[in-house]
Amino acid sequence: MLLVNEQMAVVRANETIRHISGRDYREIIGRGPCEALSCLRYGDAPDCRTDSGKDDECSLYTMIQTSFESGKPIRGLEIRPLLSDNGEVHTPWLLVSVEPVSIDSGKHVVVAIDDITDRKRADEELREAVEMKSQFVSTISHELRTPLTSMREAVTIVLSGEAGRINKDQVHFLEIAKRNIERLGRLINDVLDFQRLDAGKMTVSYTHLRAHETV
Repeated sequence: MLLVNEQMAVVRANETIRHISGRDYREIIGRGPCEALSCLRYGDAPDCRTDSGKDDECSLYTMIQTSFESGKPIRGLEIRPLLSDNGEVHTPWLLVSVEPVSIDSGKHVVVAIDDITDRKRADEELREAVEMKSQFVSTISHELRTPLTSMREAVTIVLSGEAGRINKDQVHFLEIAKRNIERLGRLINDVLDFQRLDAGKMTVSYTHLRAHETV
């Protein structure tokens, strides 16, 4: 946590901030919040962020200024500053909340910072795993449909007698094979439908029905 006065200078900081910034307290107190965090962008622009419009922008300075001007808190915003820790550059994901407070009749804001880098990394890994699973299911399902279609056509031709006469027992077992081939085909189609639903590629149409008419 940081306590920042109206002159945009840090007046207090806790141990966690020291670890995030890699600085001693004498290098934090009295500095601007972005400089105190060892953000390499703080001198590039007034609001401490790049002008590229990318997701890794950091607008901590702007958040603090806005909170001072409005007198209202700003909570739960994710930023990604470019920090330097003993010469090593890293871009952690930080969850930031800014809360206005009055201390000794002076305006201050408390800046609460939570490092959520591990959570963001886990979310990204989960998204990648879900995407890989989706691609795997889709590929396997499509690959299964091709030989299944050939098997169904072959059984149909034999059942029709085009490949030669067959007896009743052969008809019985071929019909069992055909039913199960068709059942497997429906299961594969269901898997593909669920995959399309999960990917948002299927439109569902809702229709009002009377319950007794569907029985």
